[in-house]
Amino acid sequence: MSLADWISMLTMYSQPGCAPCRVAATRLDRINATYIVIDVTRDEAAAQALRDAGFTGTPVFRYKNAYHTMAGLPAILADLG
Repeated sequence: MSLADWISMLTMYSQPGCAPCRVAATRLDRINATYIVIDVTRDEAAAQALRDAGFTGTPVFRYKNAYHTMAGLPAILADLG
């Protein structure tokens, strides 16, 4: 994987029982997006990175080397779509 591919990869930070996370995954799956899911209840380093960046809930998306909330998902979908 090239650096450009890695930077543009979509990662969704999620946790069990997160209804908005399920909605986001459904929307991503609908357009056959390729993405990685990280469960912040199992990855303390990821959870800490999100807290350090000021996030207190999920989902959070990392796309094109920036963090986005659920409010940014439509723009991500449009870019991927």
